[in-house]
Amino acid sequence: MWPENTFEHRPWTRWWWLGSAVDKPTISRLLKQYHDAGLGGVEITCIYGVQGQQSNNVNYLSDAWVELIQHTLQEAKQLGMGVDLPLGSGSRIGGDFISDDVSAAELKIEMDEEKNESRAICVPSNEQVKRPGPAGGGRCFNPFSLKSLQTVENAFSPVFKTLDIRSQFHDSWEYDSNACPEIFDRFIQKRGYDVRDHLPALSGHSDPDTHARVKYDYQLTLAELALEEFIAPWHTWCHSLGQQSRNQAHGSPGNLLDLYAAVDIPETESFRKIDSDLILIAKFASSAAHLKGRPITSSETGTWAQEHFQVTLAEMKRICDTLFLAGINHHIYHGTAYSPANMGWPGWLFYASAQLNPQNSIWRDFPKLNEYVTRCQSLLQHGTPANDLLVYFPFHDVLQDPTREFAAKLTIDGEWLTESAAIATLRQLWKRGYSFDYISDRQLTQTQVQNGTLRTGGGTYRAVVIPACQFMPLETLEKLQDLSAQGIPVLFDAPSPSAIPGMDGKEFTREIVEEMVRKINKPGDLESQLSRAGIPREPLKDIEGLNFIRRNHAQGSDYFLVNEGPLPVDDFLPFAMDFTTAVLMDPMSGQQGIAQSLGDSPAKIRIQLDPGSSLILRGDSEAISNLPAWPYREVAGDPVEIPGPWKVEFIAGGPELPKPYVTDTLTSWTDTGKEAERFAGAAVYRCEFDLPTQETTWQLNLGQVESSVRVRLNGKAVDPLIGPEYKTILRNLMPSGNLLEVEVTSLSANRIRHLDQQGTKWRIFEDINFVNKDYQKFDARNWPIFPAVLIGPVQLTPISAPRRNSGL
Repeated sequence: MWPENTFEHRPWTRWWWLGSAVDKPTISRLLKQYHDAGLGGVEITCIYGVQGQQSNNVNYLSDAWVELIQHTLQEAKQLGMGVDLPLGSGSRIGGDFISDDVSAAELKIEMDEEKNESRAICVPSNEQVKRPGPAGGGRCFNPFSLKSLQTVENAFSPVFKTLDIRSQFHDSWEYDSNACPEIFDRFIQKRGYDVRDHLPALSGHSDPDTHARVKYDYQLTLAELALEEFIAPWHTWCHSLGQQSRNQAHGSPGNLLDLYAAVDIPETESFRKIDSDLILIAKFASSAAHLKGRPITSSETGTWAQEHFQVTLAEMKRICDTLFLAGINHHIYHGTAYSPANMGWPGWLFYASAQLNPQNSIWRDFPKLNEYVTRCQSLLQHGTPANDLLVYFPFHDVLQDPTREFAAKLTIDGEWLTESAAIATLRQLWKRGYSFDYISDRQLTQTQVQNGTLRTGGGTYRAVVIPACQFMPLETLEKLQDLSAQGIPVLFDAPSPSAIPGMDGKEFTREIVEEMVRKINKPGDLESQLSRAGIPREPLKDIEGLNFIRRNHAQGSDYFLVNEGPLPVDDFLPFAMDFTTAVLMDPMSGQQGIAQSLGDSPAKIRIQLDPGSSLILRGDSEAISNLPAWPYREVAGDPVEIPGPWKVEFIAGGPELPKPYVTDTLTSWTDTGKEAERFAGAAVYRCEFDLPTQETTWQLNLGQVESSVRVRLNGKAVDPLIGPEYKTILRNLMPSGNLLEVEVTSLSANRIRHLDQQGTKWRIFEDINFVNKDYQKFDARNWPIFPAVLIGPVQLTPISAPRRNSGL
């Protein structure tokens, strides 16, 4: 039942070309390595160069550079891979073609003390492209000006129209502009008055309410210009070149939902913290895709997941799973640096990365992670979202917050959401198992009612929820009244809106707004309102740590389930969606089978999940008879430890292979001497053992493992294990003389630590020459020694044959 995978089902990676100092043979070799590791494509980002390599640098957009890109496209096509390109080198769009009249700009308010008058002007700034490659530098364009964007298009079109790339990519908004030459005219057109008549209020020299309202109007104007004069026309231009648009809206001052929805592929980002609030932030990108019917929502995945060389494959899986739960269905790793074969270890690197490259020891089992991600994405990119609720995003509370910095951005850390009144509503909905997408004011006005349901163009929904908020535009309130009059449940959490934002809202008293809300709102707490409206929640969320996302397909529903809790789950669980047959699918192994069930309407399905593990439940409206029963693990006795001795042999890695050794007690190999202490790579642990009983099936539990493993039993390979649990099933064991071989791959952290202690010059990069995750100078000399890697205890647990399943 797994779909045949495509290049978009497979994860991609951001591919940094340092100095564009690349050559065709190495491009071909590396693309083949990436393909063989399970990657489906690359996003080429050209950045600053490498010290001592200046003679090999290739100028951005030069004929030689275009020839290298064309070679990459040809090689990728032969491998069945895709290629994306950002518009520009480094980050931020710009170049040496940007003049004063189209450059990034700043609003300046000057005070004439003698006349007691204020004057506002738009001043060109010298904001530069950030960390560009050779010939890619220059001033930034103005993201609020269509004229500036047209200048960019004129500069890039001659090259980009010749490139058969999948998408143009725009990275997270890192522009410092807060004005454009047209700002005052645009403001008058949109707000109906001249902001220059209210400069004391804009700059804070007025009563607090007027200050907040004028500042809101200015910031709302910027938000609309970001969409109307940059992202929307850029998307149109991409299509004119036969390319898609892929955009990270976060970091902008605009309404993220509108900016994400204006492109083909909305993209979010994982940045450091991984928790349930990341899900609520990432849902802005997936919600926009769902509302527009876009099949793919991507993520820049793994940015500063941990410190350099400390990121495990298990950690990458956890990040991917968290984003899957948010509706993300395409991961673009952050990332991989091009590195020539003749460079000493660790090769060329990027300063803020999970370092997913062939030099890093974790690359050895990286294909297993990619195999897992591909299976997940192959299903999560199909079908349609199965969310019941549209949750209004109170953007206007953000804009009219008097405590926020002027023209502040909605950054990926999400404090604009997590510090808002709305966050309590969103957390409650997520915790209680309600399925929802966000909706903006603009999107709400375009939503239609058909046959008693809400239609957005890409999804169907049953109700609108208004989270706790203070401000709401009059047009939005009137739209909610209209939806309510057509029978759509419009449900308010407390406190409900009490004010209209901006200067237009001054005439609307609190009593007027609250009366408008009362005409829509029904009394009661939010969950009572949801119950009265017949909106189901997923009761499986009552299991601690069990999370899900669901999608509809032609014959039923798919559930992606993750156990993020500390304890195993093994129970018959109720699901809100009903189906005739429940098929369990393991994206890690590819195994699938018919689930056990209790009852008939709705059925309870047995789910068995270790901590950190995931499953896909495919509910089908038809009976399925061509699959076996799902192989539940039925424990038939107590675990028995494999006693050893263990023969340990180092087989791959560096700086040199330590000597083999034999041990009766499993401990970190770093305890065996200086060579092993600085080693990064793989070792094989071998042990012979006899069966303690005559059971035919056993669960092998490797206990504590510090990275990834490959298991062989009697010469036969078992699937690699990347964690966080290191368990697998062993069959057909012999009564005596079984040979267990466990190939263990460590992190590269101890080797980097050794290089810094030796004073080796491996940080050889221009511009930001390597920093740690706190953006301080990178120094691994005082890192602790990281344990490596099979620490156990290694145990066998007898497993009985699974019970037959009769279906639902």
